[in-house]
Amino acid sequence: MAMKSNAQQRAFPVEQTTASEPVLFGLGDAERILGLSRTTLLRLVGQHRLDARRVGRRVLVTAKSVRELVAGLPRVGVAPSEILKAEG
Repeated sequence: MAMKSNAQQRAFPVEQTTASEPVLFGLGDAERILGLSRTTLLRLVGQHRLDARRVGRRVLVTAKSVRELVAGLPRVGVAPSEILKAEG
């Protein structure tokens, strides 16, 4: 019987990434990538729109949740009245 690796024994799935692709971003990196403030990022974490993990004192945002947040944002091609409603 084959032994399972540590990765196979985890209780949660880990998405496949390449070595050059980060799995987690520090808040500073997430700020630069998304162009958002730390306050906005933490608000999105609190709203469960960004998935974050704590490692020691650091708060790290998952790359997957950053991609999902961006994919869920409305396109600029939406009617201007709809954009103004959302901002107002």
